Amino acid sequence: VHPLLHALPAGAQNAGPNLTYQHRGSLHVDADGTRFVFLGGAVSIDKAQRTVGQSWWPEEAITPDDVQAAKRHGHAHVLVTHDAAALPPNTNDVGVAISHRLAAATNRAYIAEVIATLRPQLHVHGHWHRTYSTCAGRLMTVGLDRDDHPGLWYHWQHEES
Repeated sequence: VHPLLHALPAGAQNAGPNLTYQHRGSLHVDADGTRFVFLGGAVSIDKAQRTVGQSWWPEEAITPDDVQAAKRHGHAHVLVTHDAAALPPNTNDVGVAISHRLAAATNRAYIAEVIATLRPQLHVHGHWHRTYSTCAGRLMTVGLDRDDHPGLWYHWQHEES
């Protein structure tokens, strides 16, 4: 999957029905001026139960180059990532192999670095498949659940109107 995605030209790409792919570190500016920065990537902490190239990929984690690409935009209203910048509330990584925990912590630290630079108002991520929201200062972080759950994205968009 990753080699195919990386081969797509820059900019939003239709990657399938109802699926748009944004390259890591890319920027999309909506017609109303809302600046979205995208930073996919997460570490599979259950690699022992997965198959390389089928259910986990060596390219899955965020890289320093990805971080620099995102930070070049200077500011974002919304940061969309795959992973969170911190473990979600009531979540832990007890029992996960130390090497996987460290790699996942590095991935989260990269996201936190991008948040510190871009100063978004909203950070949206999936990865943990849990609906939750937290606020720290002017930043709201929203964890999205699976399909068929309205989540908080709709609520946040309509709260501002």
